[in-house]
Formats: sequence, C-alpha cells, structure tokens
Amino acid sequence: MRTIATPFFAKSPYLFGPLMAMLFFFAAFLVASVYALRMNRNKAEELSKMPLEKEKESDPSTGEK
Repeated sequence: MRTIATPFFAKSPYLFGPLMAMLFFFAAFLVASVYALRMNRNKAEELSKMPLEKEKESDPSTGEK
C-alpha cells in the first residue's frame, strides 16, 4: 500500500490547501502563545477579572443604570 500511496500523495495538488491552513493556524497559535507569555502580570490580572466586573454604564437594552 505504501508504494502506491506515497507517489499519489506526493503529486497531489489537493494537499496545498490543508497544508497552508495548518501552517496558518499554527502561526496564529504561536503568536497568541507568545503574546500571553510576554504579557505583563498586572495586565493579565486585569483581563482575568474583566468578565466578572459589573457594568459601570447604563445598559441601553434594559434602560437600567
């Protein structure tokens, strides 16, 4: 099976798209990881509490303050 599959996949033009997609997502993951690891500790703490804070402005959908 290997003798048949290797030449087929080596010459297949359909492997370019998935290869580029994999490289794109790997690059995005690498950039996000470097950004997260280099982030200031105070900034990370501030961002981690962001979803838990109450809104300080009025909510226009309910009209409440």
